Amino acid sequence: MNPDTVSIVTSPDETELGAASILQSFMQEQETRSRVSRQRRDSIVQQIFRGEGQALANSPSYETEGRTLAEMANQLDSDFYLEINEHINSLEQRPENRLLNLETIIRGVFHHGITAGHVISLFQFGYLYVHRIFNDGVENAEEICRQIIAKIVDYIKKYVVVWVRSLGGWSEFINEVERFVRERVNSRRVTNFLTDNRTVAAIAVSVVAVTTLNLYLYLKR
Repeated sequence: MNPDTVSIVTSPDETELGAASILQSFMQEQETRSRVSRQRRDSIVQQIFRGEGQALANSPSYETEGRTLAEMANQLDSDFYLEINEHINSLEQRPENRLLNLETIIRGVFHHGITAGHVISLFQFGYLYVHRIFNDGVENAEEICRQIIAKIVDYIKKYVVVWVRSLGGWSEFINEVERFVRERVNSRRVTNFLTDNRTVAAIAVSVVAVTTLNLYLYLKR
């Protein structure tokens, strides 16, 4: 689905109300799993979402779904995170324009349409980016991160929610992400298998060549 062609629904339903909740649950689970969280007494994620307290209280709870998403995101290979880290690095090259450039990057993630892979990329991007800002000791980090998350949640509500609703809700979205992760992991295994077999074949050819040469030299004596 292309976000530019999505019709925005103005009346919030459970799917839209749950957007911030599922993102917070995902980020909280990632933080709990990370080494960074064990070195801090306070929770970065809780600080950022503190201002959303009333809105989150009125929204459905997606704690289980957020945890499941985090588990699946952590199964993905390093190539998946390469582009995310490139986006973060580009934003921090000009921190004075980070919020303006953030919108461009978010839209760029969904340039070819909304998919499970793109949405999980956005979730992981949000988590990694706010931790980067806190860890770098950026001035007014908490307020900046709140603005970043607000923009991400706003985009999810305006565009991604319509796609999630078409699937049947956030629970069905989890199934879609699971399929994406499974296909990507299996594809990586096939790639590794082929690479390993090409390496083995190359070694075998080299051994045969050396053996043949040695036999030839021996027979010439």
